[in-house]
Amino acid sequence: MAASFLYLSFPSLANFPTWDVRGFICCIILHITISEPLYYWLHRLLHSSNLFHQYHWLHHSSKVIHPFTGGHATFLEHIVVCVIVGIPTLGTALIGYGSVGLMYSYLLAFDFLHCLGHCNVEVFPSQLFETIPLLKSFIRTPTYHSLHHTDMGTNFCLFMPLYDNLWNTMNTKSWDLQKEISSRTTSRVPDFVFLAHVVDVMSALHAPFVFRSFNSTPFGIKPFLFPMWPGTYVVMLVMWAKSKTFLFNFYNLRGRLHQTWVVPRFGFQYFLPFAKEGINNQIEDAILKADRLGVKVISLAALNKVSLVLVVFFFPLFFFYGMMISQVGLKLCTFV
Repeated sequence: MAASFLYLSFPSLANFPTWDVRGFICCIILHITISEPLYYWLHRLLHSSNLFHQYHWLHHSSKVIHPFTGGHATFLEHIVVCVIVGIPTLGTALIGYGSVGLMYSYLLAFDFLHCLGHCNVEVFPSQLFETIPLLKSFIRTPTYHSLHHTDMGTNFCLFMPLYDNLWNTMNTKSWDLQKEISSRTTSRVPDFVFLAHVVDVMSALHAPFVFRSFNSTPFGIKPFLFPMWPGTYVVMLVMWAKSKTFLFNFYNLRGRLHQTWVVPRFGFQYFLPFAKEGINNQIEDAILKADRLGVKVISLAALNKVSLVLVVFFFPLFFFYGMMISQVGLKLCTFV
């Protein structure tokens, strides 16, 4: 909306070149010298007792931060972000080095880094910062920003911890915790696994990582889903060719970790004779993986259960999967 307003207010913006290297250099300088410190102090001001409960509490209301949290803010905060973004982009344009490529790349990079900082998943290896310690001043990791949401008196920076370090607000645990989390090689073993499958193309769009708002309501076929049907069908074909069983979601209930794993097959594929062996191999691999991990119970969704029963009890001589389960079934520690 802000970009549209500026475009209509300044018709000369339509004459920008596609690319200008000088503009990128100028934009980076303006971002580092003006946007970063300005954001730092405005953010710190929003954490004052007078302003926090009126203008900044919404951003910190998420119990568990995720990429959406990056844009979950009050109207005043969105105006502040528009100013922060506008300084490097409009400043570069006013100097005479603006370009279409700069506008798109800066805005996309800004949103990407903002969401990355709130993703709550550490993606940077600690070896990177041990090899090049200077990067600790220029890269805000997800772990670094997650500490701001638990200890709100620290780690105020936008993307560059340099300013927290400069004004003595860096959390002392920041880089030790980042190293600890990024160095972890194992995670907690689930107590229970539900082995699900996709029902159909439309229901696949009800996944939480597609549309969170749509996923928060009971499933129903909506008009906006139809344009995405062809793309989802292509994804289905790719999953059929390459994908293996994957973790879909998880939750904790009374101290027990429950996970949902998904066999990358759609409902209609279970009724294709030539697809049966591949599906059975996927189910077998999932059960044996759960057993290796030490999962106590794995439960099968409807069509996975039917496939297992048909193979094991009715056709044990014709399918390797049936013979495999017959041979190792008694040795499994996981209850199926």
